[in-house]
Amino acid sequence: MKKIIALCTALFLITAVSGCGNSTEESSLSAPTSSSSENSTPDKQESEEKIVIDPFDKVLYGIPETNNWNNKNVYPENFLIEMNASESPLGSHMSFTYFIESADENEIVIKARANIDEVQEFLDAYNYTVEETEKTFSINVADLTTNMLSPDMISGENKTKLVNAMQNFIESELKMSEDDEYEDLFEIFGFDSNNPDFKQEQEKKKAEFEQEKAESLQNEFTLEKLYVLMPSEIEYDLDARKEKSKITSHMNEDSFEDEMIYSNTAQLKISSISLRKCIIIGTFKDTTDKYYCVSTASSSKFIFDKGNLEEELLKFFLQAHVVEDEHGFTDLEYYYDDEQSAYKGGLVDINENEYQIVEISLS
Repeated sequence: MKKIIALCTALFLITAVSGCGNSTEESSLSAPTSSSSENSTPDKQESEEKIVIDPFDKVLYGIPETNNWNNKNVYPENFLIEMNASESPLGSHMSFTYFIESADENEIVIKARANIDEVQEFLDAYNYTVEETEKTFSINVADLTTNMLSPDMISGENKTKLVNAMQNFIESELKMSEDDEYEDLFEIFGFDSNNPDFKQEQEKKKAEFEQEKAESLQNEFTLEKLYVLMPSEIEYDLDARKEKSKITSHMNEDSFEDEMIYSNTAQLKISSISLRKCIIIGTFKDTTDKYYCVSTASSSKFIFDKGNLEEELLKFFLQAHVVEDEHGFTDLEYYYDDEQSAYKGGLVDINENEYQIVEISLS
């Protein structure tokens, strides 16, 4: 009887212990932890926040050295501006529209618009937003290679370069050199004559040449006045003032990976024909009180690299006028009787109504 009671007691204890274990396991699986409850709200807020991007980040303008005609890129004569958005955040997805708002002798102002409507679905898909869709670019003309935009550009070192170039030109045209020698054409071609009259005539011509040479070497040319003639109105042609960028792509051949390279560019153009008509006139006086007019030739190019005159591109000519002798024969003469006549000689083919004429101080 005692054995039966002991067996029943043991089975009861085993059943009780097993029941307590099951109750503890169920409780631990169903109860939420405090940490998971705290983190649920911030995750939801973070997913709703928009990421702001600047579509104009790394959008740049560039000034190439040459234009589309393979000539020097000079403002405003056939001037080229390259807008580049290739490295911008949306440069591989979206076009930009560029517009030259204004252009003058001081500044070029360009407005840019990001065409967000082209990528709105992309922005929404990646939770992006854009706050600014327009931006203004300003280009300082003083930093460019330009034509002559103002008479004020002929000052300081530029004026010195110009005066020296004109001085060298008139001396090369009118002044003889120490190395110049009389050329006897008969002697050059081997003609010899014992005729005393002929020899006397040759000696006379040689003496006249030496006298002319001596007088020429003593002659000096002094710049009396300097004038700049510019068109009364500078015309800026902005026919290509508005352009939409184009997106192109190609495979990167310098990489083993299949990597695409994107380009997002546009070209803006400015031109001006009026500035090709700029003229500079200098009146000179020699030691014999004769006056001369030196003008820049039509083939001259007034080009300034960041305001510095490139004098090697200047070409000059000596203004001549027609004179008639007592017999009615006409000839060209390069000197004038006074400074005003020399100045008027430089204006002979000029319509003064189309120009502003500015005298440059020589002091």
